[in-house]
Amino acid sequence: MSPKRQELFSTANRLRSARWSPARIRDGLTLMHSLLDRASEGAAFPDVESWMQAPERAALAADLVAAGVFVPDTDALWSFTTSIIDHDPHDALAALDVPLLAVFGLADAVVPVGQSAEVLRSLVRPDLLELHIIPGGDHRLQLPRGAGFVPGYQAMLGFFRRRRRLAALAR
Repeated sequence: MSPKRQELFSTANRLRSARWSPARIRDGLTLMHSLLDRASEGAAFPDVESWMQAPERAALAADLVAAGVFVPDTDALWSFTTSIIDHDPHDALAALDVPLLAVFGLADAVVPVGQSAEVLRSLVRPDLLELHIIPGGDHRLQLPRGAGFVPGYQAMLGFFRRRRRLAALAR
């Protein structure tokens, strides 16, 4: 899934969390989609900055930032955004020839977990993929309000690492 799709998913969730009205969410997503399209087109930052500061967009753009939405508002962030926004991981995942541990928190509001898991299952060889979706975990696999990691997450990482080390020694 491309970073553009992830950002739009994340934006919608952030705006819902901020209790924006459905019409306002639609407006915010429309603006974000237009902004990310400009990133896809490789628009220059000064042009995008002027576009975002236009009277018909400036207040909504400021509200997006206030809601915690990722709005690339510096030349460095814009450059980074244009370099990754349309990245398609499909080829790299399909060519993977090392074990992959993919762990998602079911409460992730940044990445669409079900779609991401389906992409991994369809592209990564089953003998290489270890996929876990942990209830209660957010994007960082933490409990609500940063109350620590979800139970079992750190142990899972250690177990995967030990199993990989043992597999390497057995070769």
